[in-house]
Amino acid sequence: MERFAGDLDGESARLSRELGDWTRERMFRISRLQLRIKLLDDFAPPGFWGSRLRGGYGRVLKDHLCDHREIEDCRDCPRFRECDYPQLFEPRRTVEESRRAEAPLRDQTSLPRPFVIDIPRLFTAEQLEKKRLYFGFTLIGGLCERIEYPVTAFSIFGQMGIEAGEGRRARFLLEDARDSLGGGRSIFQSGAFGRPVARDVIDAVRERAAQDQAESASPARELEIRFVTPVRIEKEPFKDFYGLVYQLCNRAGGLWQLYGDDWPGQSGFYRWRNELLKLSREVKTLDCELRDFNTSRFSNRQGKKQPMYGFIGTMRFAGDFAPFDELLRVGEIVHVGQQTGFGFGRYQISRAFLERGQL
Repeated sequence: MERFAGDLDGESARLSRELGDWTRERMFRISRLQLRIKLLDDFAPPGFWGSRLRGGYGRVLKDHLCDHREIEDCRDCPRFRECDYPQLFEPRRTVEESRRAEAPLRDQTSLPRPFVIDIPRLFTAEQLEKKRLYFGFTLIGGLCERIEYPVTAFSIFGQMGIEAGEGRRARFLLEDARDSLGGGRSIFQSGAFGRPVARDVIDAVRERAAQDQAESASPARELEIRFVTPVRIEKEPFKDFYGLVYQLCNRAGGLWQLYGDDWPGQSGFYRWRNELLKLSREVKTLDCELRDFNTSRFSNRQGKKQPMYGFIGTMRFAGDFAPFDELLRVGEIVHVGQQTGFGFGRYQISRAFLERGQL
């Protein structure tokens, strides 16, 4: 029995090394900002701010970059191929292009955004009373070299104000932007901004993993994942580790394909994903406590409120997580599921079960 167990451990280590080969060089670049804003009005609304921040950011970009704002679908615009707006905020492609694309983005006309917003599930009235709020903004791919767009956009958006109901807009001041990958240094002072560190996501998670392993006595055999903001899945919510890994592979793979420098092709993607899915069957799901979360957002394009929904809660697992360590850490950065540009799909690995720091 001991020999058999040793053989299994050796096979797991071998597969882990092989899977690591697929992401050894690079996946896609990221930069990570921590933004601090000061509320200038007393009537800023509590609640979920993801759609408000994303909507205001997009509105400023469109006002300053789009030459044909009367055209609803960017793909119908004569400047679609050369305009910065769809590339930076709303990447799309034609139906014919989507049919020719490789998995996991095949048949998708609306593509993953090159940014992710990190926010708490809700900003409470108590937090708003303090006047200062914090949120994260992760840049992906080419947007890492165009930091002036998000910083300037959020500055202008603050002057316009966030939708607060009854025709009012609550203004805010962008006070600071700090580079999370650059030791937390400020890159925004007196209206001027510097360049944040841009690093491949695999390098970023491996560097943090090395730091955590130096502080941890032994690898964890259990972990708990807490979904901080709603997770939106087009079909049924996943209820086990296999489903989580499947969604994370598709999320990371889509960004890799669209914004990466070393995309292995559809066959390479399938091999990477299938090996991870095979190993995920060995991880037990101990608890799955998920519940529905419903909210709404106002769509300027459609001129009415649109429902937003997903699930929140926690899941707890037991098993060998070594083959999934990098994938789980990448997911902490880029989230999981759909509508990540609104801040959806953010999760954290609980330290109560995994003695490692969070990204």
